Amino acid sequence: MTYLRNCWYVACISSELDKGPLARTVLDEQVVMFRGEDGEPAVLQDRCPHRFVRLSSGKVAGSAIECPYHGLRFGGAGMCVHQPFEEGSPAPHNRVRAWPVIEKGGLIWFWAGEPERADPAVIPASRDVLDDPGLKTVHGYLRIAGNYQLVTDNLLDLSHVDFIHPEARIPEGYGTFVNKVEQRGDQVLNWLWKPNSTPNYIQAALRESSSDKADVFSHMEWNAPALMMLRTGLQDPGEPEGSDLNLPSAHLMTPETATSTHYFWTVSRDRRKDDTSIDELYLTALTHIFSTQDGPMIEQAQQAMGEQTDLFAHHPVVLSSDAAAVRARRILQKLIREERGETGGAPRARDRAVAA
Repeated sequence: MTYLRNCWYVACISSELDKGPLARTVLDEQVVMFRGEDGEPAVLQDRCPHRFVRLSSGKVAGSAIECPYHGLRFGGAGMCVHQPFEEGSPAPHNRVRAWPVIEKGGLIWFWAGEPERADPAVIPASRDVLDDPGLKTVHGYLRIAGNYQLVTDNLLDLSHVDFIHPEARIPEGYGTFVNKVEQRGDQVLNWLWKPNSTPNYIQAALRESSSDKADVFSHMEWNAPALMMLRTGLQDPGEPEGSDLNLPSAHLMTPETATSTHYFWTVSRDRRKDDTSIDELYLTALTHIFSTQDGPMIEQAQQAMGEQTDLFAHHPVVLSSDAAAVRARRILQKLIREERGETGGAPRARDRAVAA
């Protein structure tokens, strides 16, 4: 499958490296992730160039990873830094592919395209919420057996909430929300408002007001190919937006293969930051909702589509609630064509920060 390459994807949650090397397939490539004793993370090809053994079955040795077969060690730049049976420095060709890596917001990111173009500055400013010291952030991960754009479709459309999320449903129904979709360049924004509504149980657990009604809002920002920042919240009717509760979250998809996705999510709060029961509420609720409700719907859609992952090739019925998702798909398709030089003229590699 063709992916957007000159962009940042999420490889793993930082804490996933606490127990040693981690094997994962990303964008159809097998990689190993590890943190050296110097604290620096690395993402390398998961294949020793000597006898092709998986490096992920080895161990961390200093700031390198050691192959379990013959003890060759590879540093974060991919070069062999130690070969126990040879004198002198390892040959320059004794190396594995290494991806540029940064650590931000409790996540390990890798650059999937041309290494010389890797620039942390292209990460959208909205992602700074992940590093906000005034917020407590919980991280989660799920593997979904479906194409990453199907996950994007799901997250950009809240019209399904009334039907598959009974615990998150509000009595008035999401169908009664005021909805606005806007495209700004290569970014898609989706707003939902519901004045004088009833908060769901997650919102009610954190709000400070004693009122049983609130003006509820949801603002989603999509950046190609799969980075989404969501801000939900509420306030007493007529009060300034977010004055009672403001919950920013990130939803970051990294393709595993054409038909499977690594879904990373975060949710943050500015209150009761030391209350571990709230952490557990988020982890339990969001994992349950996506693994037992959204996930099966996405996976059923993927099974029906088979190996043809282009949704439009299946001629789906398009509803008004699909407006944001359709825009996102068209933008991504355009950016991939431009990056591959398929729109005429010289190739234009677009720098994009994404979640993979």
